Amino acid sequence: MSGGSRVIVTIELEKLAETLARLYRSYVTVEQLAKHLGTSTRTAGRLASKLERLGLLERHARGTYRIRATGYAFEAARPMRIHIRTPRA
Repeated sequence: MSGGSRVIVTIELEKLAETLARLYRSYVTVEQLAKHLGTSTRTAGRLASKLERLGLLERHARGTYRIRATGYAFEAARPMRIHIRTPRA
């Protein structure tokens, strides 16, 4: 596979949202999310969009999301799998 290898990561979305709220208070940028997860900003942006659709984040401005209240049940509470392409060594 060109460009690196693929890694499948399982993320518990509610725990991720709680961690983001603890670290960044009210707002998180795609760059901060990428740094926190060790991913590219493109992957972090896709994840942020998914979290927005689930109601855990709310788009505030381009590349910036407001972290919504956590601790409530939502339909897609199951862990989410994302594919991350890692750089070649």
